Amino acid sequence: MDLAKAVALPVAGVAALRSLRAAGLGPGRRVLITGASGGVGRFAVQLAARAGAHVIASVGSPARGEGLVETGADEVLIGLEGLDRLVDVVIDSVGGPPTGRGREPARSWGQHAERRLDFR
Repeated sequence: MDLAKAVALPVAGVAALRSLRAAGLGPGRRVLITGASGGVGRFAVQLAARAGAHVIASVGSPARGEGLVETGADEVLIGLEGLDRLVDVVIDSVGGPPTGRGREPARSWGQHAERRLDFR
């Protein structure tokens, strides 16, 4: 692993951890993680699963969803297709139009943690 990737690794983990803590995540909660195939998303999947949550990983394509079940996802969705029940928490590291639809079920439950990272 090159130095730039090694240095960035803890940043993604801390961003995921802070998002989950802000949401008050715990056992039995349903959490939707958008951008689950990215660095922050993969950490969020693992940490939420370790906390005992039901983890729904949202990705952009089937190829991006590979390996997410092994890291702790209970469900892997392409976009939000198939999201048919309310979620307790949305961890959003992507933003944009698809998130608005995913955010609404979480708002019904009163919880939403969103992390939009912009390094420009």
